[in-house]
Amino acid sequence: WTITGADIGSDTLTGFKRIEFNDGVLALDIDAGDTAGQAYRLYQAAFARTPDMPGVSYHMNDMEGNGLALENVANNFIASPEFKTKYGDSPSDDEFIDLLYQNVLGRSADDDGLAFYKNHFNEGTMTRAAALIGFAESPENISLVAPQIEDGIWLAS
Repeated sequence: WTITGADIGSDTLTGFKRIEFNDGVLALDIDAGDTAGQAYRLYQAAFARTPDMPGVSYHMNDMEGNGLALENVANNFIASPEFKTKYGDSPSDDEFIDLLYQNVLGRSADDDGLAFYKNHFNEGTMTRAAALIGFAESPENISLVAPQIEDGIWLAS
């Protein structure tokens, strides 16, 4: 990363996850498994919209500062009024899976994908929160979201 200031020239920074400025923080930990990227993608996947940055900051703090696991954050999203508005109060497994495909990946569920998730739900080996995380952190979604966050996530103070 190279930072250039009008009066001071430029600096090249490597190996940093966050850069703090007077008016905010630039989060560069955006890859799979990185907190800022996970929070952004989970938010986008759950609500099918660009996340608001105070919300991303809040959930990043929950994970980093309060030790909340990503699955707990996903459960909180699923319990939220906004999620219920988007997915319904109690969608069937088929409806939930298809809505994840539509809202996260922009397409209908394929037969194999639908069967995969239904099978795990029926066997009790996957929760809806884990499925939401799976969609959010899937290679397909990471590629879809990458252009939005490739220069980092700006978190105004």
